[in-house]
Amino acid sequence: MTTDQFTIYTDDEARRVAETLLRQIGTMNVYAISGGRKSFTHDDEGVEVILPCRYGYEVRVKYVAARDTYTVTRGYKRGMNYWIKGQMENVYCEDLGETAYRAGMFRDDWTTAGAMKVI
Repeated sequence: MTTDQFTIYTDDEARRVAETLLRQIGTMNVYAISGGRKSFTHDDEGVEVILPCRYGYEVRVKYVAARDTYTVTRGYKRGMNYWIKGQMENVYCEDLGETAYRAGMFRDDWTTAGAMKVI
């Protein structure tokens, strides 16, 4: 369902978008990032897939329907606290798998390498 500024998803639509998002990241990338563990959530802005890594880190990949791009976030979660350790916005579909994989390698400075990539 679409309104003027954003898309509102039902639970079934959000599940389908999340499954598509996981396919675009790639099965082997999902296994490399989280060992296959995954969950998803959705809000007014879009659908977000959460891939838990290790040592409290997780990768969040959010599909923003209004821009038709993705936001990849690396974060650290401890208890009820959450810290963003890096974020790349406006990631296109063809770069999504590599960006998510690099975000999952929490010892890699993925935001500077991605920003310096020559296209």
